[in-house]
Amino acid sequence: MNQKVTCFFLLIFCLLFSSVNNVEARSLKMEDPYIKNTEQWSVQIDHPMFNEQGMAKPKPGIANMYSLVIKNTGETLHNITIEGYRNDPESPTKFGLFSTLVGTVSSGNEAFSHTNFPVSAKSNHVEIVISWQDNPIISKGHAIDGRKYKQTFTFEVN
Repeated sequence: MNQKVTCFFLLIFCLLFSSVNNVEARSLKMEDPYIKNTEQWSVQIDHPMFNEQGMAKPKPGIANMYSLVIKNTGETLHNITIEGYRNDPESPTKFGLFSTLVGTVSSGNEAFSHTNFPVSAKSNHVEIVISWQDNPIISKGHAIDGRKYKQTFTFEVN
């Protein structure tokens, strides 16, 4: 009887110990998207979306892939530009991943999405820079560009 109780507790201990290790191992991988919000933007970096044949795939040890969705959560903005950069631990310079002129985006709409962009496996930060302008001002019949703004979102990756 005593031997059965000891075996039972040993079995329970082993099951508990092995499940704790599994939880730790899973937490090292990106399970949830990285989301950063401001009054004006929602920026989400997540797993890549391979929704078309022939899309680039991650290369272990060389490049990892991510997706990006940016939504305008504030007021309507104009002349929006979105740029992505990555760092290199061996250089003070950030390397460009993409740059696109979006134009005007109304409140509540998606401003930009990228289904799978590669990031060097050496990198540990991705920086998303969003710049825009207020509504143009009409003066003496001519449109004058609104004031310029910029927000930077930095994400830890890899």
